[in-house]
Amino acid sequence: TEISETQTGDIKVYANWKESVVYGDIIYKLNNGILPEGAPVQYEVGKALTLPTPTREGYDFLGWALSSSSNKYITEIPATQTGNITIYAKWQLHITYSAINYVLDGGELPESADLEYREGKGVTLPVPTKYSHRFLGWSLEEGPVITQR
Repeated sequence: TEISETQTGDIKVYANWKESVVYGDIIYKLNNGILPEGAPVQYEVGKALTLPTPTREGYDFLGWALSSSSNKYITEIPATQTGNITIYAKWQLHITYSAINYVLDGGELPESADLEYREGKGVTLPVPTKYSHRFLGWSLEEGPVITQR
């Protein structure tokens, strides 16, 4: 826009504005995790954005941190955030414990017998006792012995 050559005298000009949307990039440091499909790669400045939950085989997701060494977690990008943001996925090895159900057929376990085991780690099964019997070992089904004693 310009003032023409023929314009004379004082004039008043008015600014016209249209609000533009500003975006920031989201840089994910996944530490071997996988983002869900459709996870945002940008956020709109001025609006809070809830962060996606990634997955990683054999691990539990603890949260997003703002640095690789932080243990303080965030669940969203706040509306006050400006510029690009880098977030770090924090993980903990998933540990599953399962029950050990002993079928003793009249035998007795020692008091120290484990009643559960950590999956992915072996456990030594106890030697039960039964009056006037010799223990041959354990099996996963009725039938053949898997552990000789």
